[in-house]
Amino acid sequence: MALVWLLFGIVLPISSSELPENEDDNALRDEVEYLLANPIDLNRATVEDLLAVPWLNPLLAYRVVAARDSAGGFAAVRELLDVPGMTKEQYELLRSVVTVARKPSPNWAGSALARVVTDSVPPRMRSWASLKRLNVTQGSWRGSAVVEKDRGEIGWADWLGIGIQHTGTRLRVTAGDYSTGLGLGLVFSGPYQRGSTTWLASSGAPSMMRLVGTALENRNLRGLGVELNSGSWRFGGFGSLAARDARLNPDGTVERLMLSGTHDSASSVWRRRIQEASVGVLADRFWQRVRVQVGGCGVRYSRAFVPQDSVHSFCGNALAVGGVGLEACAGAYLVRAEAAGSSDGGYAAAMMLDGNWPSWTADLAVTGYTARFFAPLGRWRALTDRRSRLEGRVGLGFRHAGFRAKLSGNTYRDFVLDSLPAKLELDLGYNPGRFEAKLKLGRSSRLEQGRSRTAQLELDCDLTRTGLRLVLADEYPELVSGRGRMAGLVAKVKLDRFWLVLTAARFDIVGKGVRMYFTEYGPMRVGFGFSTSSSAWRGTLGFGYRVNRRTGIGIRLGYTARQTISLESGVQLEVGFPEGISKD
Repeated sequence: MALVWLLFGIVLPISSSELPENEDDNALRDEVEYLLANPIDLNRATVEDLLAVPWLNPLLAYRVVAARDSAGGFAAVRELLDVPGMTKEQYELLRSVVTVARKPSPNWAGSALARVVTDSVPPRMRSWASLKRLNVTQGSWRGSAVVEKDRGEIGWADWLGIGIQHTGTRLRVTAGDYSTGLGLGLVFSGPYQRGSTTWLASSGAPSMMRLVGTALENRNLRGLGVELNSGSWRFGGFGSLAARDARLNPDGTVERLMLSGTHDSASSVWRRRIQEASVGVLADRFWQRVRVQVGGCGVRYSRAFVPQDSVHSFCGNALAVGGVGLEACAGAYLVRAEAAGSSDGGYAAAMMLDGNWPSWTADLAVTGYTARFFAPLGRWRALTDRRSRLEGRVGLGFRHAGFRAKLSGNTYRDFVLDSLPAKLELDLGYNPGRFEAKLKLGRSSRLEQGRSRTAQLELDCDLTRTGLRLVLADEYPELVSGRGRMAGLVAKVKLDRFWLVLTAARFDIVGKGVRMYFTEYGPMRVGFGFSTSSSAWRGTLGFGYRVNRRTGIGIRLGYTARQTISLESGVQLEVGFPEGISKD
């Protein structure tokens, strides 16, 4: 940590973007970053291991494992191109997070990460945020620790998570902080866990529990979990006692749970105001290409929920939820269906159909739940201001000789805060080799802003040591007097172990109801999200040095110019020990 602060004394600290911090987005970024530093061994991975990659289609995950087993193993990562349905674009996205071991994995290994970002000069206690993470593996044992501090916090640490896990051939025991998935990920799903019942080509090791890997302070479980595989059966159970942040009513009852992980001085009064005790069980069985699962959980809170803003909200101290799921894989098709009910009188159901052929892809999904349905450990944690909801999503894609096109749309019966009703998007792309062109055209309705039209053109030239990306975007709200245009340029240079990234963007925004977004690179392996609702110039500079795949340092500097100039900086240090397995 001293090295990180020393670097802050060397570099010019620069300000944060206008994009609000989102705990789930940050956690997903950290999950991807961990995969980049710790690639998955294709010759040992189960389907569920591969589904830790957020952008991998579940049907392709099954096909990768099936092709591996039928061939007796992969000799190189590029053999993924022989997997049915694997396109060049999907291969390029996947190869950065997978490997084929050329020597046995060491008996012990570990990695450490320290990240600090600030928006003031010099850094003040409330102006900087940090994340420290340590992972250690010794044989069948694994330990993980995460320490986080958000901007706006007074202390040196906002959240601390520690967990330990033992994994055998058929038994896994997890203690401490972890997340879990119940069901298929359609109705039940923990953070970044697509579901515990996803189809396996072979039984493999249990993988329902995931140790703490990032700061999900209002999503994690804290307790003990056990999983057991027995032939075609799998069983799991867990118990947890965690403190949750909550806003209270004047009479001491709970108004709502606070799901954000950031607490400023005004919100700190409701931190850790409620205890959540939960237990859960799972049982599933698979036959060749069909899996059936049943599961449920119960939660009891230390205070009663007596909300004042919605008659559709949960009331009382306790809630229980149970459900059943079915999954079947047949040729080019993957079908999932799930139904669940809660003790508060609510119910939910979902169905998903994926198709993947050499030149075509198709997906269809329908999900619905009533106002009183609540999945305590899943997608819908909100206990107040609930409404019945019906969602439909459909997509159709075509690819041939470097060209791809996809038309997708979704709609909702209501306006819920996390929805974009009546969205229609056309995504076109062409990638003949080193050059790629992408065009997105969309029309969507965004809450009270009404319907808007969006267009984005991206041109990407990626050579061996250099790369250039140009992004042009336009947003036009139809019901408010606003308009937004954005032009952004990203240039990158890689020289042996050094890399340099320069980002520049201009935003022209008039009126109200427009917010423009731009992805830029920094000291991490993945990009930052910058957004603004007013005209601005934006620029960043990223510099990195990498000793090997898991050890390196990165520095990020940036500025935003509106009426005044704001500055920000970021530093990240990664260390892997030992270097670990080699990569294709």
